[in-house]
Amino acid sequence: EVQQAQIFNENEVRTDRIGFGTRARLRNLGTGETEEYVVLGPWESDPGRHVISYLSPLGAALWNHAPGEEFVFTIDEKEFRYVVDAIERADLKGAVQ
Repeated sequence: EVQQAQIFNENEVRTDRIGFGTRARLRNLGTGETEEYVVLGPWESDPGRHVISYLSPLGAALWNHAPGEEFVFTIDEKEFRYVVDAIERADLKGAVQ
C-alpha cells in the first residue's frame, strides 16, 4: 500500500468532476434529501463524518461524475439513485483530523 501512495497537491483538485479531494453535494432521488461526501483515500475514510474512500462502493460510483449527472449503484441488493448537484474542493483540514 505504501508503494502506491502518491503526493497530493490540494491546489490542483479539479471541480468539474468528482475525484480525489472533492466534496460532492448529491440529491438522493429516493428520499429527496441532500447529502454531501468528501472523497479521499482508504486511510482517511470516516463514513460517520461523510468522508469516503474512492475505493468504497459509493466512492467508486461517484467517481468522475459531473454536476447534473444522475447515477445508480447497489449495495446489499438495495438500489440508490442520485444526481450530482455541486462539486467543490474539500476542506482537507476539516475533513481529516
